[in-house]
Amino acid sequence: ITEKTRRSQFLAYFSFTSINNSDGLGYQPRGGMRLQNTDCDWLYQDFACNKSEQGPGPCVLASPSYPGVYPPHRQCKYHITTSNENIQVRISFTALLLPHSGAQKPPFDYNGFVATLKFFEKPLTTELPPTTVTHPTIKTTMSNLILPLNETIMSTPETSGCDILISGNNTRSGHFDTREHEWHPICRLVFLGRTTDVVHVSFFNYRLRTASCKSVIEIIDNNVEDKRSIIERICSPIVKQVRDQDSHSIEQKTFLSTGSAMMITFKRPSAPLSTNEAEFLAGAYFFHDEQISGTMQPNGQCNVKFNGLNSPLAGMIDNPGTQHSYWNIDGPLSCRQQFVPAANQSITIKVQSIEEMSKDPNCVTLCGDNGCRCVSSSPLKNIDHLMLLGDNNLNIACLCGSFQSEGLPVSARTWGSLTVIYSVAHYTWTKKGFGFSASYAFNTDTICGEHIYTIHSGESADDFFFF
Repeated sequence: ITEKTRRSQFLAYFSFTSINNSDGLGYQPRGGMRLQNTDCDWLYQDFACNKSEQGPGPCVLASPSYPGVYPPHRQCKYHITTSNENIQVRISFTALLLPHSGAQKPPFDYNGFVATLKFFEKPLTTELPPTTVTHPTIKTTMSNLILPLNETIMSTPETSGCDILISGNNTRSGHFDTREHEWHPICRLVFLGRTTDVVHVSFFNYRLRTASCKSVIEIIDNNVEDKRSIIERICSPIVKQVRDQDSHSIEQKTFLSTGSAMMITFKRPSAPLSTNEAEFLAGAYFFHDEQISGTMQPNGQCNVKFNGLNSPLAGMIDNPGTQHSYWNIDGPLSCRQQFVPAANQSITIKVQSIEEMSKDPNCVTLCGDNGCRCVSSSPLKNIDHLMLLGDNNLNIACLCGSFQSEGLPVSARTWGSLTVIYSVAHYTWTKKGFGFSASYAFNTDTICGEHIYTIHSGESADDFFFF
């Protein structure tokens, strides 16, 4: 016991815990990921929990230092997320012993909480998702243990006829359509995400009938109307349909915020005489947490970048294409997830599972001492495949066709950048393509470079020291 105290009581406990465990004596987290640059925040994802390296069973979360007394004046957040709206979450508290709020007071007979997480998948349907969808997302805060489940995601203030607030705390993706609301000369859609979110919006259909820009749609990179923050202005008359006359998908307009908020204003001067003449705007949105899921890139629907300096040191990734903004896509889908290690870092990617990959006879995967390669008689852009690229587009690994799960895991480590390319030759909402999951880790070199330790004791893996 190293703490100096004048109190007449103290509490001691013992635990047989690995000396390398920095998450608290006795507490063995399962399936979660510690968020970098936070005191005690954790992330739990459905696919990571289901594929925990610690074996089958539910994920486990607990207060810091459990079963010991957790430190004072600290707020810990436990982010529990799902990959799509068909996943349900059950959280069960197996131990809960919290003191009254305020300063620490004896007797110190409390030790926080322990809870288990289980994820359940509902039966899938092929229908178009409704406009307002409750995406099961839980954020547990130790200070008040509030679990905001199934809250309304769209709220209209009584004093504003058509101001619609969509909160990233209550949903992560969904659709919007102004035809579902009563006509007003001005409608505002305000997307307000969490602190680490950016907002991605796609326009599917819109119709502006009046002449000379009397009707207008403005996309604002802010949650207040500011002409300096306007990303784009769409003027009447103009009509945009989700598909052309041949029922082919048309490239949709997409917008990405620089911060956690975005506003869309829809101004129309006169009420329509009939439904067929109504001016409207319809599209989809999703909130992207850059602290957890990488930095969203503006040059694509699903390209992200993980930097070793500010990303979690380890985590899980899986296939994109489950958010509502993908509903309109009917054609090829290619997504890039790039990992860029910092100085004195390397990056390791381990592909752990692949599900329902198309058995295309034109491509086979050959694996050997030099890794796995795609051998194809057709251009790869026409074949579903998963590829790992190094610097200068060096092909490190490629999986396609009748790849057997016995060849997993497929791993790659490099001191340069490493990019995971997920490619589906023909993506539709009802046939989303194959699934995959992979783990990543930014590794710190143990010999050279500067090292910062944030715990008071531990073990150094360095074999040599140079001065």
